Amino acid sequence: MRATARHPWRAAHIHAIVRADGYRPVTTHLFDDASQYLDTDVVFGVKTSLVKHFANRGTHASLPPAIRAGGDWYSVEHDFVLENTDDGR
Repeated sequence: MRATARHPWRAAHIHAIVRADGYRPVTTHLFDDASQYLDTDVVFGVKTSLVKHFANRGTHASLPPAIRAGGDWYSVEHDFVLENTDDGR
């Protein structure tokens, strides 16, 4: 990376694998629109359609006790489109 004068950092993102019977699975990632590395992602993986706003929803106290964790929690919205398969995989 030094030889190319680039940093080794990825833009902030989460991975998603979406599956449903009768459809081809989709594996992708969604990028946080607040990430400082969107324009310089080391693997050039950022696509505008995958950049989303991660909305801060407050502290963990607002979550049900069974799923509480430390710190704030965030939500993100994205429509995943799956391709139908003929073979039912």
